[in-house]
Amino acid sequence: MKISSLEVYGDSMLVINQLLTHYEVRKEDLIPYHQMATQLLEKSDFVTLEHMPRKDNQMEDALANLAATLALTKDEAVNLPVCHC
Repeated sequence: MKISSLEVYGDSMLVINQLLTHYEVRKEDLIPYHQMATQLLEKSDFVTLEHMPRKDNQMEDALANLAATLALTKDEAVNLPVCHC
C-alpha cells in the first residue's frame, strides 16, 4: 500500500516493547506474529509505536474484538454501521 508514515497504538505494553526490540518474544506461538508485524513495519519509511492503556481505548478494543469474531470467507462481506454517541 506504500504507506510512508504509520502511527501504531497498542494496548499491550509488552507487545509494543517487543516491536521496539526492547524485549524479546519468548512465547513460541507468538514469534510468527512478531515476525510478520516487523516485516510490515519495515515497509514504511517512518513508524511510531505508542502504548495506549485499555481504559483509554474501549471503543477500539470492542471493534477489534468484534472483528476477530467475524469469520468471513474471501467473497463474503458484512455491512456493520458504527456510530459514536
